[in-house]
Amino acid sequence: MTDPIDDASKQLARAQAFALGTTAKARAAALAAWRARGVTPSGIRGFGFGPQLVAKKATGATALRMHVADKLSPAALGARGLRAFPSTVAGIPTDVVETARGASSPDPGTSIKSALGSVTGSLACIIEIGGKTWVLGASHVLAPSNVGPQCGDSIWIGSGPKAALEAWTPVAPFATIHVDAAIASTSLVATSVWPDDTSFAGTRAYDPGNGPFTFYGATSGTRSADGQDIVAGNVSLSVPGVGVVLYAGHALLGKPSAPGDSGAAVRDVDGYLVGMVIGSTTDGRACVTPWQAMEPVLESLAST
Repeated sequence: MTDPIDDASKQLARAQAFALGTTAKARAAALAAWRARGVTPSGIRGFGFGPQLVAKKATGATALRMHVADKLSPAALGARGLRAFPSTVAGIPTDVVETARGASSPDPGTSIKSALGSVTGSLACIIEIGGKTWVLGASHVLAPSNVGPQCGDSIWIGSGPKAALEAWTPVAPFATIHVDAAIASTSLVATSVWPDDTSFAGTRAYDPGNGPFTFYGATSGTRSADGQDIVAGNVSLSVPGVGVVLYAGHALLGKPSAPGDSGAAVRDVDGYLVGMVIGSTTDGRACVTPWQAMEPVLESLAST
């Protein structure tokens, strides 16, 4: 029996390749062509693909989505001397989506995914890096390698698009990696409280002495566990949509995570974000990327 979600993912990938091409040069040319037809860079936050929405309901079709700071009517655009975004590009219907502004942050642990893929995971947090606000999540959730992620792909938090993919660390089968993380630009406000309304104290290095730890997964909900020392060797995990990946320098918690928890924030006893859940070992422990490994990588991603 054919998996309809898998078929949809493949359809989105084909549409993306058709409209954007498969190289950075082709994508730049496609964007230039759209802008030449009246789509200006001003106010555009990113381009991506996702299910076409009509009156906030999915039609079953694939749509090219443009994220904007302010969505204006054709008449308002005309008054400014601008033309509306084309209704179709390369035969693909288009949507213009206004990025949420002035909204409170979704809680850590909210369901999150790339609109290009069927892999779902958990929001770690929304954080400020380099003076900008970013959605933080697992790379294999926000940028699933099997659908060819590109900057600008829409990121869904909860039930709708709230961010645009910016950068990620590649995850490949049997590769040894230290960080599996991705960031997406957003206009949502930075996380200030945890789901239990305690203060979000900021970020700091993972230290097993600062437990017990709590992690917030979209599937398993709130889980608390003691922490262990950072593992010196590699932890082998089977990653959905990727395969077996070797994670180096990770910590382990005494509670398992569940599929859909990837990207879950790990909080220490004082309310600090100290890491991110990547997966669960076969003996029932959550595998955690410590903040001291994530921080330099996130800063590097944010500067690209």
